[in-house]
Amino acid sequence: MELDLGNNAYDILNDWHPNAAKEELTAQLTKQVLVKKEQLPKLYHEKT
Repeated sequence: MELDLGNNAYDILNDWHPNAAKEELTAQLTKQVLVKKEQLPKLYHEKT
């Protein structure tokens, strides 16, 4: 995954306070994770 920080590099990497850039990045990453999670193979455990 490539992370395009664009003009928000300072807001995301150096600013320790919550801000809109971090919220947007977190939302985008959460969407990507959910898509990847659905693509994982399903493991089934047979009860004995």
